[in-house]
Amino acid sequence: MKRLFFLFLLTGLTTGWAQAQTDTNRAKDTNRVADSNIATQQDTSLAEDGEAGGISDTADDTGNNDSQRFPWLPVVLGLVAGAVITAVVMRLSSGKAKANTPRPESQPETQPIREEGRPSPQEQKLKRQLDNLTKEKEQLQQQLASDRNFDNEYYGEAFRKLVAPMHDAMERGAHREIEENLMKIMSHYSSLTRYKIAKKQPYDEANIQYLMSRKSPGEGLATEINKDTPVDKIPKHIKPLLDLLREQGSGGLDESIISGYRIRNI
Repeated sequence: MKRLFFLFLLTGLTTGWAQAQTDTNRAKDTNRVADSNIATQQDTSLAEDGEAGGISDTADDTGNNDSQRFPWLPVVLGLVAGAVITAVVMRLSSGKAKANTPRPESQPETQPIREEGRPSPQEQKLKRQLDNLTKEKEQLQQQLASDRNFDNEYYGEAFRKLVAPMHDAMERGAHREIEENLMKIMSHYSSLTRYKIAKKQPYDEANIQYLMSRKSPGEGLATEINKDTPVDKIPKHIKPLLDLLREQGSGGLDESIISGYRIRNI
């Protein structure tokens, strides 16, 4: 690059110097022609006037000054032209060098080296999640199986103890048995509904267990109403049911509990 700069600068200097020499030679030729014309005019003037001399010192001095003046303007222009060309070439060369500079290749991400036979942290996390989901699935399957077993047993006993007797009483037209079975169905359906929606009362569990023949309702879960119960001790919502049963000559509802009261031996 330095050689190229020197070459362009030398070219500019050479061009300026050549132009200066050309202008100088032209000026010298012009002065020579002018001197020749002046000499001719002086000879003519001497012949006419007969005077000695006739050439002024001022004219000689002017011609000598013009012939000796150095033309600086072409030299300066040559230098400027060389500098401009050199700057342009250096800029273009710098741009090409930057364009040709290879970009550093992106290094691939290094994966953590895993010891042989040992799972990575991500795999361990996924395994824990899988274990938790497996346990949750097993719990749900157990709960589903328990609910299915309960439903099969409960509805089987409800059909045997409530639905079938009610249908038989209706076929025979037995009013007393129809009323008794209607009240029993109402009692057990209420208990089952509260049990399913998690609003069960203590006596609801007793009704369910009695219907499924698992055990008899425990004492203390319900208040018993019989023929010896004073009238003022009978709740208002139980008295209409008690009157209907007495009208049909019923002895009661056995172990079924209605709203916390067991009606029997009336």
